[in-house]
Order: sequence, then C-alpha cells, then structure tokens
Amino acid sequence: MTINVFGSKLNDEPDEVFHAGGMSVRDWLSEQVDNFSDMDVHPISVSLNGAIVEPSEWALTVFSERDTLDIVIEPKGTELFFGALILIGLVVASSMTPKIPKVNSSSSTSGEGINEASVKGNKIKVNSLIREIAGKYKVYPDYLIPPRRYFAGPREQRVEMLLCIGVGYHDVPTNKILIGDTPVVSLGSDVTYKVYGPGEDLSADNAHMWWNDVTEVGSSSNGSAGLELTTAVAITPGYTATSQQFNGYMVTIPSGAGNFPADWTSGLIVQIIVPYQYEFIDGGIDRDIIRGDSLNMLNPEVGDSIQIFGANAGNYIVHSFTPTDGASPAEMTLSFENGNPVTALSLGAIATTIGPKGLRYRITAANTSQITVDRLTSSGSTDADFPGFDFLETALSSIILDQSSLVGGFRGPFAMCPDGEKTTSIEWDIFYPSGLIGLGAKDGYRYAITSNTFLEWRDMDIAGAWTVVSKTFSAASLDAVGVTYRIDLPYPMRAEVRVRRGPNPSTEWNDACVWYGARSLLQGPTSYADVTVISINARGGDRLSAQSESMVSVEATRKLPLLVNGAWTAPQATRDIAPFVAYVSKSLGYTDADLDLNELARLDAIWKSRQDYYDQATNSNGTAKAIINDALACGFAELTIDNGLLRPARDEPRTVFESMYSPQAMTSNLERDFTAIRPDDYDGVDVEYTDGVSWQVETVQCRLPGDLGMRAMKIKADGCTNRTKAWRIGMRQRRALKYRRWDYSWSTELAALNSRYLSYVQVSDDVPGYAQSAIMISYEDGIVESSEAFDWSDSGPHYLYIRRADGSSSGPYIATRVDDFHLRISGLDFIPDTNLDIEPPHLLFGIGYKVLITSISPSGLDSARVEAVAYNDQVYVNDNDQAPT
Repeated sequence: MTINVFGSKLNDEPDEVFHAGGMSVRDWLSEQVDNFSDMDVHPISVSLNGAIVEPSEWALTVFSERDTLDIVIEPKGTELFFGALILIGLVVASSMTPKIPKVNSSSSTSGEGINEASVKGNKIKVNSLIREIAGKYKVYPDYLIPPRRYFAGPREQRVEMLLCIGVGYHDVPTNKILIGDTPVVSLGSDVTYKVYGPGEDLSADNAHMWWNDVTEVGSSSNGSAGLELTTAVAITPGYTATSQQFNGYMVTIPSGAGNFPADWTSGLIVQIIVPYQYEFIDGGIDRDIIRGDSLNMLNPEVGDSIQIFGANAGNYIVHSFTPTDGASPAEMTLSFENGNPVTALSLGAIATTIGPKGLRYRITAANTSQITVDRLTSSGSTDADFPGFDFLETALSSIILDQSSLVGGFRGPFAMCPDGEKTTSIEWDIFYPSGLIGLGAKDGYRYAITSNTFLEWRDMDIAGAWTVVSKTFSAASLDAVGVTYRIDLPYPMRAEVRVRRGPNPSTEWNDACVWYGARSLLQGPTSYADVTVISINARGGDRLSAQSESMVSVEATRKLPLLVNGAWTAPQATRDIAPFVAYVSKSLGYTDADLDLNELARLDAIWKSRQDYYDQATNSNGTAKAIINDALACGFAELTIDNGLLRPARDEPRTVFESMYSPQAMTSNLERDFTAIRPDDYDGVDVEYTDGVSWQVETVQCRLPGDLGMRAMKIKADGCTNRTKAWRIGMRQRRALKYRRWDYSWSTELAALNSRYLSYVQVSDDVPGYAQSAIMISYEDGIVESSEAFDWSDSGPHYLYIRRADGSSSGPYIATRVDDFHLRISGLDFIPDTNLDIEPPHLLFGIGYKVLITSISPSGLDSARVEAVAYNDQVYVNDNDQAPT
C-alpha cells in the first residue's frame, strides 16, 4: 500500500511516500516516530482511501496493499505548537526520511563496510517531457528504466543504468562524461559506458534489461542495510473464536470472543468457511436451482470452478448465473466437473459456504483482532471481481492456514513485479554487513564458514506449492560481503518470493545476514527511437565515495541540419541559433516554404560571425513560440509572422530606411510622446545566466556611467552561457531604457501594410523647423516639381527622399533649388509615375524622425494604426564590446 505524507493541506503532492501493509495505523506510526504516544488530539490527520480515521481508531484500522493512507500535518493551535514542531521534526525530517544504512555499525569486531555503487542518474516523474538540448549544455541524463545494483564479487558492488540524454542526435565527448566531478576516463575499468544514437540496437548491452526493484526489500528506516533474515519456524495453523464478523474485505473477532494468532502476517494463504443462507430448489429433470442474494458476493461467471462446503458439499462448474435485478433474488445452476447436470441436491433453506474452488484467501493485513483478505480464484490468482463479504456475524465460521503457509520465519512473500506484469528471471541479494567468519572463542582463531539461505518462489496466479532454491556462500572475512543470485523461471509469471536463512550451528559464527535487494526481469525495449541514450556500468570503490555527489552528467552538443547555400545539410554538432529555430518550427509541422529562409540565412551569417549561440536544455511545457524567442533573443531578434512566413526580426544598427510616412500618407496627425527621466527609473541592469564552464547560475552587472545600481532591473538571459554575451544583452537593455524615450503613433490607409515589425522608417509631421513633405507633381530630366514650396533657409546640404509606388523609400538625394516649387536631383533609381492613375510619389525634404515600427494594427478593410519607438544608434554601442572584469 501507499502512504502519502503531506506537510500541509495546501500541498498537491506528498512530501514523502512510503510503502507498507499488514499493520495498523498506530503500529506504523509507532515504528516511524520515536516516543510515539496516544493522545486525544494529534497534530496530524489520517485518512484511509479518502475516509478520515479518528485517532481512537488508529490501533484498530489495518491497511492492506490495495489501500492508500494519507497523513497530513495540521497545526492545531498555539497550545499544540510545541507538539506539532516535535512531530514535524520527527516524522518529516527524521523518521520519514530513509536513513543511510551503517552497514558495519553493529559489528563488535573491526571490519570494513562495502563500497557501495552509489552512481545515480536523474529521476523524473512519469510522463514528464523528454529533454530537448539546444547547442551545448551540461545535463544530468534521466533514467529510462530502473538501475540495477548487484554484487559482481563478495566485495564488489556494481550498478548498471540506461539513461536518456535528450531528443535527437548529440555529440558527447568522452572527457565530458562525468560521475560527480570525475571524468569517467579517469576511472579506468571501474566504469564502462557507451553512447547510442536514436534507434540504435541495445540488445547486446545488459543495461537495456528492465529490472524491476521490489521496494519492500532493502534498507529500512531503522538503519538496517536490509531485511534481517531468520530461520524457519512453524506458524499457528488455526485458532478458536466464539464469534466472527465478516464485512467487506475485513474479518473481525469481537472483543472477548478470541484472537487471531499473533504470528499471522500479510501474504499467508488461509481457507475460510463462512456459511450464508441459500435456498436450494428442485429443478425437476433439469438442474436444481440455488437462490439467494449472497450469490452476488460469489459473482461467478459461467464455467467457473466452485466449491460448496457443508450440505451438498463438492466441487462444481457454474452452468448459469443470474444476478439480482431488483425483482427476484440471484440464481445459479451447476454442472458436475464431468459436465453432467447437478440434480438431487438437498433442498430447502440451508446455511452453506460457496466460493471459488479451494475456498482460499490471501491475508493482506493482520493483527490479533482483524485481518483483511483478497479472495483467490480456483487457479490461485487474486479474484478482482470479489466485492467483499456481505455483512455477517456468526459463530459457525472457521479460518485455518493453507498447507503452503504452515512454515514461517520468512521475509516476505513479496510480489516480484507489478500487477499485470510477468517476469522470466529473478535476482536477489544477500548481504553480510559484519562479514562472514568464524572466530575461535578462546584463541581468536579465524576460519571460513558457510551460510545457507533459502529462497522460495511460486506463481501468484496459482498460489500453489513453493519451489525451494537453496544457496550456500562461504567466506572468512570480517569485512562486509555480499552476493547476488539469479534464477530463470520455467515460464513468464507474476512470481512471489520469500527468503529465510539456515540455522547457526555455533556461537563462534559471525554470520548475520540481510535480504539486501530483489528484482525481476521485465520485457523492455531494445532501442529508443528519436533519443540519444547512454549506458553506464560503474563499480563501487575508493575512487567514488558513497557519500559524495555521484550523479552522471554529460556535456552534449545537439546535432542539427545546417543551412548552407539555401539547403540543409546532414545533422552536425552546432550551437548556432538558426538551425534550432528551424528545428523547432519544423517540429510543429512547418516546412521550408513557411520560413523566411533568406532572412534566416542573413541573420545566421551575422550570428556566426559574432559567435552568438543558443545553449539550453529544457523539458518544460512552455510554448514553441517562447522557446524560439529565447533562442532568437541571444541574437537580439524576435519571431514575427510576415506575409504568412515565420520571420526572425533582429533589432540591429540601421543605415537604410525601408519606408517613409509623411502627412500625405497619414489619416491622423502624428503623435509624439516623450517619457521623462524619473527618480524611480532603473539605474542599471543585472543579467542572470548559466556559465558555460562552471554550469552555475551567475549574475553580471550592466551599468552606464553614473549608474549606482540601486534600482537595477533583473533579467534572465536564457540560453546564454558566456559572461560577455550576457553583459552585451544587459547593456543593450540598459541603453534602450535610457535612449528610447520617444514613442510615435499614427494612422494610415493601407500604406502601413508595406512595413513590418522593426522596420526602420522615417516619419514626419507639418511642424515648422522639421522635415517638410509634399507630393511629386512631375519629374523630367532630374527636375522634380513639388506640390509645396520647400524652405531652403538652412545652409545645407539639403536631402530629398522619395516614396516609391510600393511604399519603399528611395534616397537620400542631394537636392539643389531651381525655384520655389522645383528642385534638381541626380541618380534617381526608379521612374516616377505622376499621371494620377496611382498614388503619386511622396517627397520628404530633410530627414524625418527615425523610428522602428513596433506594432501595425489593421482596422477594418482600409486603415491601420501604427506604433513605433525612436531609433537611436546609442542603443547598439556596446554590442561588440567585452564585459569589464
């Protein structure tokens, strides 16, 4: 069963999870909490399968493997504050945290503990997203299957594991595969490993085997390295009770009516005789009829083998069954095992026991007043259709042990694999924490001794006789030693096993042993499509301390196709931004036809020349757009959609205007808003990034002259692993805060749709003293006729910009005055159309306001609203500088 411990009612997930069964709530709490005592009010609440269990019922409430027990720590008021602190300290911080086994602490004679194989992979939640790596990043590969720890020799423990590095292909340098901080190449033969690409065959690598650990076996909360083994003992076969109460899955002996044997534990098989009232009816020449609502408790199917105990005793086959439908009781007819119809039964209302053949049940929890049980089918498997006993209190019932359960002293039995799974091989570990040696009582002579242990297994779906496997192990060592055994089963089964030890013939023998581990081999994959995996086999030893950090880590570089001359290459190791942006886009179903490849290629060349990289690893459920923008941000860009294409837009220094917007193109006046410097403005930027050498989160300060950093903006440079690159990002942000203080907005008809996000354009208004605008009336031989007279009072030079028919900007051209409405230019790069069939060219005399468009919002069918921010070269001043030390 599962025991969930919540530190608060506000917690969605438990802080601790335990597995136990076959005991009362009070017994379990007593084992876990030092000095546990009964009290009227406890600072915890307990619920079993969702139902609150009051403290007065804790000693009587026994939970089984199928139950879920939730324990919630609850403050009960200031008068219990001290008690609550004690409970939290004991239960959460101490008792409910498995203790590290001190494998040799109980030995009275000096000897060395074994060097455990403590290498670990990263454990993640089931159904978590698989990690995606961009560029180069240090990651802790995740378990694909449970790790297998075993004894390769008496003093040598090894662990083998199969770990997932991430989606796709990766380059993993040997010197960047670490255990803790130690490269595996430094560990020699202590560690073997191999990296497999997506879909590669792993069948020849033992690490691909899926070994399911039996969680009930192993180190315990009392500090033991395993379950202490004892010798065989006889179990009490039965008992006497003057009354027993059956209800659901529970059997209770009322107070004063007797007791269950104290040595009855979970896992034992019993035969239960409990008579319910049935009516046996003459069926004439056809089969006799058994009628009664308690048949619903039997819940049989046609063809089931059943047994009747008492009147009409015998083994039968169900011929028909009709459950209760509200108008008549349930009915059943039978056949003999040879197929003949069952007639001539003793008739009338008779109290009779009817159940699956054998009338066998498995105890799932037990104390001296209550047991809970699962019913077994005639074949011995757990009967999932058993609804529990109808309520009945009777003195006519009896419960006795099955023949297979008469011998005790075992640890277990435990299921070797989860429900619904089957195994073909099992392994188990026996550990001698104080060594295995004979010590002469008088002279201290040391000699080799032999330890006998016995494992018994059987198919849980049959629950028949146990198969005994006897093992012997000899040593003459004061040091801790261990051994791993393995057997193959005759066919796939859900096996259950139990283990005991042989007798100790001499007081001179130092042979205390524990059941250290158990696992079963399940069917697992032999390849993993779409991911890179690494297998590790590591030996415990003095090169790797069990107390040190021993997580496996790798520095992996993602392999992706590169864009070369307009085409994609085969996957190559790359940290570049553009390949990852394309990869994420295509993972959503986009194709090259949906990407602005020309712009992506242009920016790819810039980013490569600047060594702008995107190094990141993520398994979060963020949006693809957010991930793409994180990558583009490392190159000062953002994702936009332009004319139906995914297009990266980079904020970068500009020299050529893409378009111009003058009052002649506007349907509303140009609005200019200035944000003045305020006392509470940011006076610095602090950038948090992951350093690509230490792989620790670092912070770099970004300051302009005069900045005190008292109100620094905090930003994260996700994917940036270089201090200077992070500093450049921060300085770009800091300069934007200082030098982008003018905002612009205006409306046009459809002319704004000629621009895009971050287009570099000029805008103008009709305010005297600034750039002037007009309509071109005519053009001939370099002479431009304007609809407006321009002001030539400035000393010059005088510049003229002309808007082409497609909205783009042509110019600047040096202009000379002819008269008030005519001017001369040279080198015009297009032929103006002034016949008024289309919108004539617009003129901008002088330089307008330089802006970057930040928003274009269409309104209706023929208008758009445009917003922009002032362009200032000062924003980009530090783009190529090195970060100060």
